[in-house]
Amino acid sequence: MNDASALGGGYVNSKPNPMPTIKTVLKVAKSGSVGAQLIVIAGPPCVGKSLLGSLLVRKIPESLVLDKDLTAGGFILQAASANGQPSHNAYSSDYYWKHLRPIEYAGPMAVACENLVNQRRVLLVGGWAPELGVTTFCNDLEQLIKPSRLIVLYLNPPDTNEWQQRLKNRGSQSDSEYVNTLVRTMGDLPIWSKAIRLSSMLPPKVLAQAGFDAIKKLSCSQST
Repeated sequence: MNDASALGGGYVNSKPNPMPTIKTVLKVAKSGSVGAQLIVIAGPPCVGKSLLGSLLVRKIPESLVLDKDLTAGGFILQAASANGQPSHNAYSSDYYWKHLRPIEYAGPMAVACENLVNQRRVLLVGGWAPELGVTTFCNDLEQLIKPSRLIVLYLNPPDTNEWQQRLKNRGSQSDSEYVNTLVRTMGDLPIWSKAIRLSSMLPPKVLAQAGFDAIKKLSCSQST
């Protein structure tokens, strides 16, 4: 399978258009069971979202993880190739924002909602930027999946030098000009007011525990 994870942030120089994705995602979202939770793990590229998901699924009983890069990355690359675009531009076109990204995110969301049964916790991993900056999006999603509960964990980016090294290690574009643009455009994005921010500078096990504790705390508050 083609791996698109190394292209994270590829739309950094494009003009994001979150509304087609929001509309499509909300169309597929549906009510889940009492006691089930949809746990969205979001953030910029190379902050450890996939790692956090893989660690939390081992700590949380009755959980499963759906990673957007694994479920849809290959199709994004193939679509770019079919349109004559190089892979590094796969995420930067208007066509991507209007037609591909909605499918890329709605597919995993539909599967996630189908699995909101019994006491299951569904970990949904993806960037979700700039969608999380549209206040009504998460508010509407929260209502649509009720009586299941919505939790959003947002990983803040590391410092610039660490971020650049992570991009380089993953095989992503990592020159200083690109990284500075990434910091400027994605370093401090607005997110849903109920989201829990976590530091991506934490060691993996500490980060996983912080995420686990946040979920546990929110679960207790939601049940009261």
